[in-house]
Amino acid sequence: MPNIKLEVEFDGTRYFGWQFQPNRITVQGTLEQALAKLYGVPVRAFGAGRTDTGVSALAYPANYAAPRELALPAIVAALNQRLPDDIRVHAAEVVPDSFHARYDARSKVYRYTLVRGHSPVLARHAWELVLPLDLARMRRAAGFFIGEHDFALFCRITTGAEPVKVKRVAIRERRSTLTGARLLQIEIEGNRFLYKMVRRMVGALVDVGRGKFGAAELACAVRHGPRVQFSTAPACGLVLVSVKY
Repeated sequence: MPNIKLEVEFDGTRYFGWQFQPNRITVQGTLEQALAKLYGVPVRAFGAGRTDTGVSALAYPANYAAPRELALPAIVAALNQRLPDDIRVHAAEVVPDSFHARYDARSKVYRYTLVRGHSPVLARHAWELVLPLDLARMRRAAGFFIGEHDFALFCRITTGAEPVKVKRVAIRERRSTLTGARLLQIEIEGNRFLYKMVRRMVGALVDVGRGKFGAAELACAVRHGPRVQFSTAPACGLVLVSVKY
C-alpha cells in the first residue's frame, strides 16, 4: 500500500481543529470521510499535529496508507470533489513508508494577523485592535521567546511538558492593498507548539505593546517565573503557514 502525502489548505472557522473528535466537525474527520468515499473502505489520515478550534492552514501535511494505487492527479481531483469548499487538497505525492506527517516534522511556521482598527473584510481572519501598540517594545519583547524554554505558562499544560525550541519571531507591519487597513503580522517558527501556545505568545506581545505589562514580566514568564495572566489572542487570526521536514 503506497504511503500518500497530501498538502491541504483549510479555513478552520467552522471546525473544531484538525484532530478527530466524536460528534464534532473536524478537518481530519472530514478528510477521512472523503477518503472513505474515494476508496470504498475506511482510511486513517495522519496530520502534522493538532490545531486549535478556528485555526486555519495554508499548507497542512497529512499522510495515509492508500488501500490501492491511483494516479496522484486523480486523487487530488477526486478528494476535492468530495470535500467542502473550505478544505482543498493542493498536491499528493508518494513518500517512503516510514514517513509520518507528525513525527517527522522538524519545525512549524505559524503566522498571526492583526488589523489596526476595524475591517469588515479582514476581521474574519484577523484580530481587530483599536488600541495603539508600541511595535518597538513588542519586537524587543519577542526576543525573549527565542531559544529552548519551558512554555508551560503559555499553554494549558502545567506539568510534564518537554521544552519547546522557538527558532524565530518576526513582527512585520504593512498596509493592506485591499482595504487600506494597517496589518500587523507576527510569524513564529518552532520545533513544536503546545495547546494555545502561539495564541498566548501573541497575546503577551500585544499586552506588552499596549503597555499592560512590561518586557521584563514577559521575560520572567518565559523563564517559568510567577504566573502572569497574559491575553489569549482569538483563533481567527492564526494560520499554519508551513511544516518543514
